[in-house]
Amino acid sequence: MTYKRYRCCFTNGSDQVLRTEPIDGADDASAVLHVERLLAASPHSSAQLWDGQRLVGRWAAAAHQNLERDHAAAAAE
Repeated sequence: MTYKRYRCCFTNGSDQVLRTEPIDGADDASAVLHVERLLAASPHSSAQLWDGQRLVGRWAAAAHQNLERDHAAAAAE
């Protein structure tokens, strides 16, 4: 199985990146699950998941849900 390297960017309420963590995932879905677990255990208010230049999604810690997905991911669902 081939894994891709994603970036999880923990952000504040103004979308300023506070910390970045690399994530290896087989696909977007596995990387999303990883981000959700990391955010739930972190002190940060939100997170973004990036695949290179492509924004995969954004999450708010309080809601633990995806706030935005890129058009390609949304169209694939």
